[in-house]
Amino acid sequence: MLKKRIVHVLFVLLALAIILVGCQKEETIVPDDTLDKETDVVSENTEEDTETDGDIIIEESETVDNTLNLTQLFPEDVSRDFAKDRIGQKLTDFYGKDLAGNDISFNDFKGKNLIIDVMVTTCPACIDMYPHIAEYKEALASSNYDNIDVVTFLPIEDTSHAEDFFTANSYRRDESLVVGVNQENFFTGNNIQYTPTIFFVNEEGYIQYTHIGAGVTAEGIAQMADLAFGESTIDTLNN
Repeated sequence: MLKKRIVHVLFVLLALAIILVGCQKEETIVPDDTLDKETDVVSENTEEDTETDGDIIIEESETVDNTLNLTQLFPEDVSRDFAKDRIGQKLTDFYGKDLAGNDISFNDFKGKNLIIDVMVTTCPACIDMYPHIAEYKEALASSNYDNIDVVTFLPIEDTSHAEDFFTANSYRRDESLVVGVNQENFFTGNNIQYTPTIFFVNEEGYIQYTHIGAGVTAEGIAQMADLAFGESTIDTLNN
């Protein structure tokens, strides 16, 4: 049950939140001229959150207990406010091309759980986070675990930025990385103000969990995925 997993990962997530506070200065804040100041993104769960003192109801699932206590899971204000705003909402559509030149959109991942890492190649925290995302993705692939897709998305950059990112940081090139080019609406539609931001999205397209900032390992990502999706993927990292 999810409640048992919450107890199991609570200390890990508390530590991540503390690290996140220390990483705030390294995160990239999306520039004001990228955001549409007149766009209001209102959580459908606002009134319910107030009444339950931090509990939020996420999208119904047969395998996942659909209540998260955000006060416990997100003790840091920025990450908690973002989680309260986004969890239970549908992810705003994205589209672009992968590095092989294939057209990619959110619809391509419907029917599967999705982890989407939203980043900017010049963001120090994004650079630190990427190898942990890649490690978890490779662990899933090597274990033939096909119920979760992991995608890195560059909404406002092109292929040349992605190629430079891999070269400059000596990271293994991932052809499935998606570049969006000038998709500022993805930031506004999902209320993204910091990078990296990670969304854990279920098969129906609803956000089940969020994470802002660096300071998380592949194991931490697996813990969040298992909490969000009711899966047990952390064992893939030990194979």
